[in-house]
Amino acid sequence: MIHSAGILAPFDILDSGQETSYDDIAILAAHICGTPISYVSFVEGSRQWFKARFGFDMTENTLENSFCRYTLQQASTLVIPDLSHDQRTASHALVKDAPNLRFYAGALLQTENAEILGTVCVMDVQPHPGGLSREQQAALEALARQVGELLQLRRSLRERDIARAQSNASEQRYKAVFNSAVDQAVIIIDPSGKIAEWNVGAERMFGWTTADAAGLDVEQLIDVETDAQPTLANALQQPLLHDERQLRRRNGEQFWARVETMPLQLIDGGNSGFVKIIRDNSAQRQVEALREAMTGELAHRIKNTMSIVRSMASQSFAAPPHAVPLKAYELRLQALGAAHDILLKRDWEAGSLAGLIAAALAPHAATHQISLHGEDIDVSPFAAVSVSMLIHELATNAIKYGALSSSTGRVKVEWRVDHNSDEAMMSMWWRENGGPPAKQPTSQGFGSRLIRSGLAGARQVELDFKATGLEATFKAPLSSLQFFSKL
Repeated sequence: MIHSAGILAPFDILDSGQETSYDDIAILAAHICGTPISYVSFVEGSRQWFKARFGFDMTENTLENSFCRYTLQQASTLVIPDLSHDQRTASHALVKDAPNLRFYAGALLQTENAEILGTVCVMDVQPHPGGLSREQQAALEALARQVGELLQLRRSLRERDIARAQSNASEQRYKAVFNSAVDQAVIIIDPSGKIAEWNVGAERMFGWTTADAAGLDVEQLIDVETDAQPTLANALQQPLLHDERQLRRRNGEQFWARVETMPLQLIDGGNSGFVKIIRDNSAQRQVEALREAMTGELAHRIKNTMSIVRSMASQSFAAPPHAVPLKAYELRLQALGAAHDILLKRDWEAGSLAGLIAAALAPHAATHQISLHGEDIDVSPFAAVSVSMLIHELATNAIKYGALSSSTGRVKVEWRVDHNSDEAMMSMWWRENGGPPAKQPTSQGFGSRLIRSGLAGARQVELDFKATGLEATFKAPLSSLQFFSKL
């Protein structure tokens, strides 16, 4: 069953920007299923749009021309071991011609009401005669459910943002009529700091009537810590003084408020007092606390998913001959987790390049074997994951075959931003010495492909296998490393 048009609208997902949470799911799907291609796609009418993709460049497709339409028609996970032997797909252009696809597997994306939204899919240019193992299929379906969780969170955040925008618009209207507003306190203060006037909003906010408050010192009456707050004297130095502080109601309750203080000027330039406009900011604080809690919950769920995938892989492939590739897979997950930890400290907005490189190298070598040089810049979440995985693969190869296989070996990592060209370019150099001679690999595994994909997939890579050790140069437009998008 294919869903009707409009179901995706509440999620505001179509044509949205790149987001690490979805990119990670595509990467995990490819790793788990052992394929070079994966994607997360959504379907609206006859259009299939790729939110995240790994290993191919297509951004959208028509549903009629997509393998996923058979998954949607089947309304369950679909596995086609050899596309060239299946009558539905054998004549497809992507099977007959480049890239000559041979394997496909897709799991459904659904709402809580079982309405179909799209698919999480993997593909390969080699057939998979055995299809997916039971564990691989279960993990692919688990990743599809995780996309559903991300969508539910996205809808909640969108509803929150709409509510916040409506609240801000309402606040602007109140500013235009603040003299008659009852949801904010407007306090007129004489030059000595005594309350002269106290509107209805102030009565409701603080609990004192105008008669109770008149003539009292405003800071002693409502401020919690008068010594730590901006004073009325500060307001004389600038036309408008903003601050956020804790205030006190008549019953002793403390609350957060936004306070604007302005001097009242006479025609001759003298001061006739001050006006304070106070807004209760408790609700805004609660919204920020909710946002932080939801971000933390999202991070927790992603870590749980990674732990489940790691555990399933360990249980399925721990015995020979899978033990060695399983260890490499677990180390890649560890590098991915380290990148996530750095991003989480910055609220998933950016990552420190120097911190990412240091964290990726830390498990692999002693401090004296590593040398890092370069200005610290912020990179986007997508670029942070890419850099972490790239450095991890280089370090892994250095331990197996290069400088880090020897106690005398050294690795030097340098990076620099060149602003001389029309477009700022990032260059990064990986140089090994003190170890065995570097040798061209005889096969191209996942790690080699990842290294050759370069910084954030830019593919501007030069590898020099010298007798003194590997030297690698990576380049990418700085803009591709700093393309920021938020959930």
